[in-house]
Amino acid sequence: MNIRHFHSLAALIVLVCIVCEGAAQNVPSKAAETPYAVNCERPADHDAADLCEQRRQAQAAEDAVFWARVGFFAVAVSLAFTGWAAVAAGRAAVAAESSVKISSQNAQTELRAYVFVKRIVCEAVRQNRWTNSSGAVVEGPIVAYNVFAELENSGATPTRHLVLGLGGRMFNEVMPSDWNYPDVHTESAIMGPHTTFNSARVSVSAAEMKRLSEKGGHEYIWGWVDYNDVFEGTPRHRTEFCFEITADPHPSGGDITLQFPAHGPFNAAEEDCVRTPQPYRKRSSPS
Repeated sequence: MNIRHFHSLAALIVLVCIVCEGAAQNVPSKAAETPYAVNCERPADHDAADLCEQRRQAQAAEDAVFWARVGFFAVAVSLAFTGWAAVAAGRAAVAAESSVKISSQNAQTELRAYVFVKRIVCEAVRQNRWTNSSGAVVEGPIVAYNVFAELENSGATPTRHLVLGLGGRMFNEVMPSDWNYPDVHTESAIMGPHTTFNSARVSVSAAEMKRLSEKGGHEYIWGWVDYNDVFEGTPRHRTEFCFEITADPHPSGGDITLQFPAHGPFNAAEEDCVRTPQPYRKRSSPS
């Protein structure tokens, strides 16, 4: 029952009391029908005294009925306002609980872990350096390139149960639209607040990189991160990424210029991801 219903109930009670009062006042008095007048201050005889006593008792009864109606009306009004106060208090409690819940959700949103790809890094792998006859250090030729994702937790709290999957491959043409992004490597980790973590490496040979620079193929690196935050009752989170590795000859010759543009739908977070987060399964320790 809401406040409007209590107001209607109170109005109905008041109306009933008024009607009852009016009906009581409209009842013809038997004393008024009797033309016989008696001086009750000084009754003339025994019969007059009895009549006066009967009139006093009748008046007392009428007064009792009147005050009973007044008491009933007061109780009814009190109950109506008590009910209104109870409803108002209930609404205030619900509003306070909702406010606390919203504040807690906002705090969790602001503080929870957010993991994303900060950048793609490529490191050249060279043969062993050596020192020539004049004592100068000579760098060996590049034999491969290690490409990896640098992940960052931008949140103010650490991750829990983080699992990372990574893959990479070269295609003769552009990656097929129905590619299923298989995992080549998976690992578990933990990321503290405002820290970074480097994924496993995808190795690209020098010959493959030269082929990319000559536009003879397409190389990609992809991966995903599933993790929990530190708050109880929150869902598992997910981030997906896929980048193409493009190589262009440097204008001055020698080195190549690398870029890593995002590619395809496998670049999203949370409910926008291609796949849903997988439940965390604790790995058994080696025996």
